[in-house]
Formats: sequence, C-alpha cells, structure tokens
Amino acid sequence: MKKVVIAILIMLLLSACMSNTEENTKKENTDGTGSITFEETGITEDTLQKFPEYKTFKKNIDLQTYHAQMKDESNEKRVIVFLNDKQKEIYKSVYLKGTKRVKIIKLSEDEVMVNKVLS
Repeated sequence: MKKVVIAILIMLLLSACMSNTEENTKKENTDGTGSITFEETGITEDTLQKFPEYKTFKKNIDLQTYHAQMKDESNEKRVIVFLNDKQKEIYKSVYLKGTKRVKIIKLSEDEVMVNKVLS
C-alpha cells in the first residue's frame, strides 16, 4: 500500500514539474522588471527616428553603413547596437529614460564617444 501511495506522489510531482517547464518556455524573455530582451530585432531608420536619441545617432554613426538592432527595452533604459554587414557589433547605444542620458560606445576601442543628457 505504501509503495502505491509513494508511486502516485512521485508521478504527481513529476507531472507538476513538467507543466512548469512548459509555462517557462512559452513566456517572453523577461527579467520581471518589464524588460524584454531582444535577440535579433532589426530596427529600421523610420523606427529610429521616433526615438529621442535619433539626432545623436545620426550625428555620430553612419546609419547607411550600420544597421540597428534592439538588445534591451525596459521602463528604465533602451539598448541598441549597430552592426556592420558581417553582423559584428560596432557601436552600442544606451539611453536612460529617466534622466534622458544617451551614451554611444565604440566597441572596438571601448571608447565612450557620447555621454550627454538630451534637452
């Protein structure tokens, strides 16, 4: 009798674990703060123009040569990388929404090209 009860409990436990795994794989990749991580989401220049940091992009990055890809978007920040034709990340932009600060980093030289608050 004990073996039957134990076997049933083990089956219930395993089935509960399996359903939890399925739920986790169906969810978007979030970290609980409203942040969504993007894997390969290309951004058109029309979309870039809607961002407050667009003028800074246009002034410092050749938007005809590099294409933008969203890496992270949350209530606090937006991270965009600019890639060359070989899909290598050349520039990284971090926009802090609360303070309206934009940073542009040239990744090959680990150089901060822009670090300013937008007006």
